[in-house]
Amino acid sequence: MTSIIGVRFTKVGKLYHFNAGDETDIQSGDYVLVETSRGIQIGKTIGFIENPPLPPKGVWKEIMRKATPQDLLVNEKNKLDQIKYLIRLREILHEKNLHVAKIVDVDMSFDQKKLTVIYSTEEDEDVDLSSVIRKFRQENTKFAVDINRTGPRDAAKMIGGIGPCGVVERCCSRFLSEFSPISIKMAKNQGISLDPAEITGMCGRLRCCLVYENEAYVEGLKGMPKMRKIVNTPLGKGKVIDRDPLRGVVTTVLLSESTYHTFSSDELSWEGKKSLTPSQDKNINLDEKNK
Repeated sequence: MTSIIGVRFTKVGKLYHFNAGDETDIQSGDYVLVETSRGIQIGKTIGFIENPPLPPKGVWKEIMRKATPQDLLVNEKNKLDQIKYLIRLREILHEKNLHVAKIVDVDMSFDQKKLTVIYSTEEDEDVDLSSVIRKFRQENTKFAVDINRTGPRDAAKMIGGIGPCGVVERCCSRFLSEFSPISIKMAKNQGISLDPAEITGMCGRLRCCLVYENEAYVEGLKGMPKMRKIVNTPLGKGKVIDRDPLRGVVTTVLLSESTYHTFSSDELSWEGKKSLTPSQDKNINLDEKNK
């Protein structure tokens, strides 16, 4: 029976699946050697995957073997070398005045045959870093050098740091293994100011946390009137000026008195509400409903 294991190469990175093969003593938390597009790498086993989806090419790639203590020491040495190479690449980038690009990280393969340079740019347009890589290769001829551009969210995740909310470690660096699609509509659903400073993360994109409570807000808004809608309240007609989907309450200003009152959605009726009775429907002035 094929045993499929999940392997991560970074703390909260994407989970990759491999065939455990003949390695029957592997447990969650063990380190294994696997062959990837970036060369041979050491990854941490997260656990065995039950009923995994079919792999893209029809066959799961097998792990090479379980990592030994000596392998882990080699991996730690590679990490120290990576810091040295990262610093040098950034120095060359500065010398070339290519300030629109940023060297985010470097990844040395376990066998030290390949170094992957990961970079990002402030603009959507790509930047030619061939001069930087050429000079770096002249100084380091022992291994091949590959270059890989990453997006702003992944770049922020690698760099880490304090989040815009003040949390010491950003969500993306702490527990988000993959990014969810985020839209401006999520901020609108939650009544959050659309000021870029309020909804933009350190990556310059919409904050990942906008998706956390969005489902609850969408569900709560289903039974509520729209903003500026004319509704019937227990105190007379009013216009909706605020909504709280989590509490299920609506704030209205009475048209007759210009006073503010808060009601639950169940206390209100309006044109188009599913629970409206024919008598309630007649009480709404159709000329005012879209004010």
